[in-house]
This record gives sequence, C-alpha cells and structure tokens, in this order.
Amino acid sequence: MAQLLPYHLSDTYSYSQVSGIDHTGILFDDGTSILFQECAQNFARSYPESRGRCIAERRFPCFEFYTCGKSMILRFDDLEKKARRQFQEFQKQLESYGYTTYDLS
Repeated sequence: MAQLLPYHLSDTYSYSQVSGIDHTGILFDDGTSILFQECAQNFARSYPESRGRCIAERRFPCFEFYTCGKSMILRFDDLEKKARRQFQEFQKQLESYGYTTYDLS
C-alpha cells in the first residue's frame, strides 16, 4: 500500500512584489498578505517556550514566514550587494515592529 509522504507547501514572492509593509504585516501586489501576529502564533504553537515574537526563518536571500496552511517565502533577488542591503534593512524593520526571525545561516 502506498504511503503518503508529508511535503512542504509554499508560495514565493520577490521583494519587488511588496506593495506595503507596516506593523501588522506585508501586502503584495496581487492582494496576498502576511499577517505578523498570525505568524507569531504559529511559531508559538510549535515552540511554547518562545516569547511569541518570532515570525519567520531567515537565510540570505530569503525569509520564510510561519503563515497558516503553507509558508510564504520572501526572496531578495536584486543585484547581490543591493539585495543584501535590502535584506538587512528589512530585518531591522521587522525588529522595529517588535518581531524576531530565526537565523538559519
């Protein structure tokens, strides 16, 4: 009998597709959004000892957010030097909203 294998569903967006970012989340050009509070709650379900502020995993050039149902990946794919700067600025912006990300590098 065939066995079902778990697989990881995700959607990937380029940083250039972001139409807005604020303390509640990220909005993309196509109307899709990432809600930071939802991501923090999902992380806290897996790691109850956490403080409920972690919303994503990061490893240049991507952030992978803990959204419901499937993960959302935000990719920084401009020219290398510009992308690294944008990546770091984005991380600082998330921190200014009170959220953290888990470093996988």
